[in-house]
Amino acid sequence: MPNVIIVGPPGSGKTTQARLLSYVYGLVCVSTSDLLKGKCAEYPHLQKEIQRHIESGNMVPDQILSSLIEMRLKQSDCQMNGWVLDGFPSNELQVNLLRAMQIKPSHVILLDQPESDSVTKLRYRKIDIATGNHYNLKMLRLSDQNLVRALKEAQNDTAKLQKFGFGNIDKDLLNTLYMDNSQADPIDVAVIKRLGPCPEDQGVIVKKRYAIWKM
Repeated sequence: MPNVIIVGPPGSGKTTQARLLSYVYGLVCVSTSDLLKGKCAEYPHLQKEIQRHIESGNMVPDQILSSLIEMRLKQSDCQMNGWVLDGFPSNELQVNLLRAMQIKPSHVILLDQPESDSVTKLRYRKIDIATGNHYNLKMLRLSDQNLVRALKEAQNDTAKLQKFGFGNIDKDLLNTLYMDNSQADPIDVAVIKRLGPCPEDQGVIVKKRYAIWKM
């Protein structure tokens, strides 16, 4: 049964590849970010502590992460179908923690890229403040094709853009929506209006996370 670990620097596509492997091979996608969201929902008092670590570019304490991962990987669906682990380990200490938990992957995928690519890619990542889901501004298209046509007709017309609710939308995103790339992820206008910056994706923070990865 395949048990896969994907490691790499910030913005290298770990989550994208993990979800793809999960879809193609039927593996359970175990995401550290999803596990932490669940933990915060169950124990709200931990949310501020976890968020503080993430937004400062530091790693969430291993004692929090390791127990979540161990419990999840030992659940029946992971045991029966195999799993792909996204976001852990990110350093030698965490590798040793996996060994101590007797968690052994059958495959390890290493992604890499220059620091400059990490900074550039994460510059375009936004978060839905209502759901916590992340979106890449360069890989979005409107789900409503009628609205796509209206948007194209309103291109460069500030008054019309304002009428359709696009007056204050990020210019990079607006240019992406004009392209209407069929390979991009569909998104509703209501979600677009909720998108905000990810504090942990600021250039200085990304460089700090990259440096930790390279240790």
